[in-house]
Amino acid sequence: MRFLSARVLGFAFISGLTACAMFWPGSLSGSPQGMQQSPPGQNRGRYNPNYREGKSVEGLRGSIRVVQSRYVLFPEEGAFRFVLLENLNLERIARAMAETTGDVRWEIDAEVTEFGGASYLLVQRAQLIGG
Repeated sequence: MRFLSARVLGFAFISGLTACAMFWPGSLSGSPQGMQQSPPGQNRGRYNPNYREGKSVEGLRGSIRVVQSRYVLFPEEGAFRFVLLENLNLERIARAMAETTGDVRWEIDAEVTEFGGASYLLVQRAQLIGG
């Protein structure tokens, strides 16, 4: 009887994992779905050694827009786009964006962080510099 209940529990466990894999692609393959796709606005195919983990970036100018519910910096120079990580400074940027009209430019200082082959910016200072 114990053998039968252990087999039933084992079958239930495997069935649960299979169901999970059907609704969460990549969960059993070791590569989460977020690692397979580029973040919104991120140029993943190009390697840029200027923006690596831990680097401080100062005076980066560009516009910030919301793309798929993430704030993305579109720099004035260069082909790279950066997803901005959520923190208090980004919350202040969001409030300022809600109060202004039109496309405005920002100057930010940030720290670069990496995940899944993409670079992200953690904003340390942001200044509105006009349109």
